[in-house]
Parts: sequence; C-alpha cells; structure tokens
Amino acid sequence: MNITPETSLGEIVKNNFRAIRVLEKYNLDYCCGGKKLFSNICNEKGLNAEEITNELARVENEYVSDKFNFWPMSFLCEYIKVNHHDYLRRVFPVISQHIEKVVNAHGDRFEYLPKLKDVFAKIQEELLSHMEKEERVLFPYISGMDKLYGSVSFPPFGNVETPISVLIREHEEAGGDIELLKQITNSFTLPENACTTFRVTYNELEEFYKDLKIHIHLENNILFPKAIEIESGIRN
Repeated sequence: MNITPETSLGEIVKNNFRAIRVLEKYNLDYCCGGKKLFSNICNEKGLNAEEITNELARVENEYVSDKFNFWPMSFLCEYIKVNHHDYLRRVFPVISQHIEKVVNAHGDRFEYLPKLKDVFAKIQEELLSHMEKEERVLFPYISGMDKLYGSVSFPPFGNVETPISVLIREHEEAGGDIELLKQITNSFTLPENACTTFRVTYNELEEFYKDLKIHIHLENNILFPKAIEIESGIRN
C-alpha cells in the first residue's frame, strides 16, 4: 500500500496483516493506538519513517494477508468469538494457575511477581465481562445488519456507536494493562536459571499479549468502523 502522512497504524495492518511484526519490532501500537498516524508516531518516537516504510513494503510483497476488512460482519464476529474469545476462556484459568505456582515458589526472590498476579487477575475479570457484553448484545445486532439489512430492528441502546464507544474504552484499559504485563516481565524476559513453570508461564503470557493485540485490532479498526458505516447507511 502507499503510506501517506494521513495513513494510520490501523490502516497499515488492515491492508496487510503481516505488517504486525514490523510495527511490533518498533513498539508501534496498531490496536488501541490504531487511529494514530504513522508519520506522527514516528516523529514522536524519533523513528526513521522511510526505513520502516521500506520494511513494510518488503513484507507486503512477500505475502498478501487475509482481507479481514472484506469479510461479512457476521463472519468476522464469529471468527473473533471462536479464535479470540474462546481462546481467552481456555487460557485464563491455565495461566492464572501457573502464575500462582510461580508466585508461591519465587515470590520472595522476585518482588514484581505479586504485582504480575494482580494485573493478570484484573485483566481476566474485566475481559470476561467485556466479551459477554459483546456476544450477548453487540455481535448479534451487527450480524443481524449483515443478514437483514433494510429490515433490521434498531436496538434499545439507540445506535451502534453507543456500546462501541464503551467497548473501545474497555479495550484501551486492557491495552494499558497488557503493556504493564510486558513492562513488569521486562518484555517477557526470563530471569537467570528460571524453572520450567516460570518458562511456561512467560511463554503463555507472551502468546496472550500478542493474541489480545490482534483481537483488539480486529474489533477497533475493522469490525466497529464497518458496523458504524453500515448502520448509518441503513438509517439514511
């Protein structure tokens, strides 16, 4: 894609999913920070925008990603539920148990571990509630717009932007919390002579971090804007 001064980080990933690895290399937040302009954030961080643009071009040439932005909204909702929501429900209790073991075994040596446990517990509690709201209220309405279009019944919450604005704020909260996880663990860097459970836990946390970044990107930068646009067209 042609990256201009008006191109956002979210648009870059929306066009080519493999761009994620380039943006993450430079700590550029494409999910909660997806609306930020690429040129502005490079200036803020003192990064060479031309060099990064060339890297992005090489990634684009080697692979054309799945075009999530062209999928029907109902399919994207189901994809998010199966690939991301269900993943979180599976791993939350597993990672929590492993963190508990690491804290019990090594909490006296590594003072940051109790904080790690508290932050992860907060993320788990808030995201479980968050996903429930999406699946019970928002996703069925969005999927209905795909299937019924002109005959869709408008929801009691007014318009789709109302719940979306709340969910985006919750995404921003979760995004801040996972960055805190990364900070606490020094980018998931193991201490010297770490035991097997320690290693497994950090691997799980890093996978969780990466998955949630993609999860939030799909909703904030693809699903939600499309839902707002489609609903506006129906109402008008």
